[in-house]
Amino acid sequence: MSHIEKKTCSEGSESVLLKTQLTEHQKRHTGKKSWSCSECDKSFPSRSHLAIHQKTHTGQRPFSCLECGKDYKRKEHLQRHEMSHTGERPYPCSECNKSFITYYKLSEHQKVHTGEKPLPCTECDKCFPVKAQLIRHYRSHLAEKPYPCFTCRKSFESMTTITRHLMIHTGEKPYLCSECDKCFRSDVELKKHKWIHTEKKQYDCPQCDKSFKNNRDLSQHQETHTGERKYHCPECYKGMASKHQLSRHRMIHTGEKPYPCSECDKCFRSKPELKIHQRSHTGEVPYSCPECYKKFPHKVQLIRHQMIHTGEKPYPCSVCDICFRSKSELKIHKRIHTGEKSYP
Repeated sequence: MSHIEKKTCSEGSESVLLKTQLTEHQKRHTGKKSWSCSECDKSFPSRSHLAIHQKTHTGQRPFSCLECGKDYKRKEHLQRHEMSHTGERPYPCSECNKSFITYYKLSEHQKVHTGEKPLPCTECDKCFPVKAQLIRHYRSHLAEKPYPCFTCRKSFESMTTITRHLMIHTGEKPYLCSECDKCFRSDVELKKHKWIHTEKKQYDCPQCDKSFKNNRDLSQHQETHTGERKYHCPECYKGMASKHQLSRHRMIHTGEKPYPCSECDKCFRSKPELKIHQRSHTGEVPYSCPECYKKFPHKVQLIRHQMIHTGEKPYPCSVCDICFRSKSELKIHKRIHTGEKSYP
């Protein structure tokens, strides 16, 4: 067998087998794009790059997932997707216990530890660690939502958010929990659900004795201690402690209730509200009082009930010295002082 000499790129350390491969490789350094698409005005440095691009016009997706049937344009996209089924995350963070599917995702995550935010917004003083976050934020200044849903006419700021939204209409939930038979729309939802099985809450609040399953929930909770309400409703100017609370509050003005009950025709503003309602169909009452063993469908109802045993009344009236077990009881009482009628 004759020896074949490899050609080396003069711009870097890469070695390729053939002269034609070396010529195409060197175009990366020159920026030359001699392969033009016949369907649009884009050009590419190599025939292989052009072939990959042309699939966006033909809609061709030759690589299929054997687990869920999803199709992809490129083999590497399929391989990355398959990791969502296997749970494989080959890129661990050296600072914490998180792992990632790609090196790019790991690099983005590591900026959380370094605090690096090299991309400033030209409209305000905010900075971002990655370009995708900057683009998504910049659209908030333009009020731009270029991804419309043709089923309900809503629009979204990114392809990721509309893809997740479309699953509400299709009912698609491709992420299966290995511990139970529940399915979820995204890998994030599945990961959050899995904490139910471990019951591990490793994020402790330094201000009180509460613990949380993830850092996001802890951060949102900590804002309740500061008393800061930096998220304001554009309709009524009411302040909220978190962006999530503001989103839920705005549904009062829009009338939006995107979570329908599968058993009846009622709809709800949030998943927790829907879950509580569904207990009226199932008869589930998971919260039991340790004093009298009375059961309740919701934790808040149990806490309020336990005050009967403890005598606790944490809501004082600012006008007189009477205290109450809940905000709603206090609100009704205050009408005595204001002269406001309970019913019009």
